[in-house]
Amino acid sequence: MPVRTSYLQGTPNWVDLQTTDQAGAKAFYEGLFGWTFNDLPMPDGAVYSMADLGDEQVAAIAPQSPELAAAGAPPMWNTYLAVDSVDDAAGQVEAAGGQVAMAPFDITDAGRMAFVLDPGGAAVALWQANKHIGATLVNEPGTVMWNELITSNSAAPKFYERVLGMTTAPMDDPTMGPYTLFMVNGEMVGGTFTSPSRTPTPLPRRSLNSAARSWPGRSTPRSAGWRSLLTRRTPRSASSSRRPASPAELHWRKSRATAARDGQE
Repeated sequence: MPVRTSYLQGTPNWVDLQTTDQAGAKAFYEGLFGWTFNDLPMPDGAVYSMADLGDEQVAAIAPQSPELAAAGAPPMWNTYLAVDSVDDAAGQVEAAGGQVAMAPFDITDAGRMAFVLDPGGAAVALWQANKHIGATLVNEPGTVMWNELITSNSAAPKFYERVLGMTTAPMDDPTMGPYTLFMVNGEMVGGTFTSPSRTPTPLPRRSLNSAARSWPGRSTPRSAGWRSLLTRRTPRSASSSRRPASPAELHWRKSRATAARDGQE
């Protein structure tokens, strides 16, 4: 369902980029994906640039906050997960082994959010939609098609099960390594790759809190965390190599092959 009007709890629903070169990033993604931008002034004087593809909102690009820049944070994409009630979800975080880095707060009439760290230190935003549901177009060229967590903490998937009600399913594919799918109502919404070599490096708590007081202005530099895959339609030639398949595609292929073998198709 490429066009979206709502998201079930636990589903990644938005991404934004915080960067030290907002103008350069906008020019790059405009050339790569054909994005156009709607610049929204923020109360602190910053501009939050909503990225549109046609008539649909697909992402955003924002300047890095002074606090993050002073802490040496690199430019990074942030992942948002949909919640029905951000207050209820945030109330589950500490008991599930995570931390509430920024308590729930309103973003004008767009929605309400909190900023949390999972047990492995990966940063993620929880988004309760009001007028802004998140991306209104996904799984199309120029949009987000997959979100996944890279972590060194094997308990991290259970955190998302407890806080958001996701379920998990191991993906049995030797090319993927220890990969687990996140499921909502039986549908794949993302995945997590557990790698012992990945270690999160979060900012000091005081820097994180001060960075999170405005929107944009959240996240931590990290060697482990959430990442988003965006897709681009490119011409293929006989000599060109095929792009690597995403976990969702691999899972789909395997289910098709199993169905065909069992005579279900």
